[in-house]
Amino acid sequence: MKREKSLTTFANTNVQDAGSSSTNLKRNLTLLNVVALLVSITGHVAVFITPGLVVDMSGSVTSTVVFWLVGSFLVYSLALCYTELGTIFQNAGGPYLYITVIFGHFYGFLVVWGYIILISGPFIAFASQTAALYIAKAILDSSCNSYWHKILVTLIACWILLGLSFMNCYCLKVVVLLQNALTACKMFAIGIIIASGVYVLSTRSTENFSAPTEGSHVDPGRISMALTYVIFSNGGWQAVTTLTEEVKSPARTLPRGIHVTFAIISVLFLMTYLSYMVVLDKTVVIHSKAVALTFCEHVWAPLVPVMSILVALACVGALNTGIMGHSRCCMAL
Repeated sequence: MKREKSLTTFANTNVQDAGSSSTNLKRNLTLLNVVALLVSITGHVAVFITPGLVVDMSGSVTSTVVFWLVGSFLVYSLALCYTELGTIFQNAGGPYLYITVIFGHFYGFLVVWGYIILISGPFIAFASQTAALYIAKAILDSSCNSYWHKILVTLIACWILLGLSFMNCYCLKVVVLLQNALTACKMFAIGIIIASGVYVLSTRSTENFSAPTEGSHVDPGRISMALTYVIFSNGGWQAVTTLTEEVKSPARTLPRGIHVTFAIISVLFLMTYLSYMVVLDKTVVIHSKAVALTFCEHVWAPLVPVMSILVALACVGALNTGIMGHSRCCMAL
């Protein structure tokens, strides 16, 4: 109890010294909202696009499961440590605030500069472009690659980005409700893949599970790369710590949100990987540029445009969470 009070006193004193923004944000985010934000941005849409990287470096079904569990546990442990800072420094700003309080304004500025230039900007561009590409795939011929197709994708990406930016400036409550719906779309897409995998597994045999350890790699380089890809596939959760000032009872809500999110993500993502391996040959998973769409083509072709839209909406959800979090980092300056 004394330790908690001393940490709180230290945090409050140093946040004031750091010159944190005087704007007080309303605490509107509940545990459900925090979980929705975390589930949406954790891993972004990597589970739908690039699981072949993990499978390629792992070499077998068994190795993929082991590396996924180990990598997920590492990220979960890191998230708990990082969230501890959020429970101590209960203001907006995330990494900028933590570094500024501990090391001073100069190092805090370097962190937020790198965050905006190297992380926030590229992520926003990538997420909006990816969402636009998947929307275009759902409404246009997938083989179309003309000049006007590229213009359409760019316009859709701009429309998505400007629309989300406007809503984030206008009304947080609307944004939170929208985020809940977008997270539900991501869960629905994962549910379709898992249900299809279970159905196929119950109706026919699969080569990948006849020898689950065949092809396992023991090379340290491949093992490290497999873990790196798993960690990347669980990335993005850091954004929620920039929203600490808007979370109700953050000392209780943030750790619970991390527990619930990683329980959901670890299990569902692993089941999604296994579903891919049930339906698709290992080489197909490795070489496919959009595994979720390839999966739907093999299960039931009419699902492809539906999955394209769901993946696009999941990407919009990750983008929305990113805009919410990254803007709070700038506000804390």
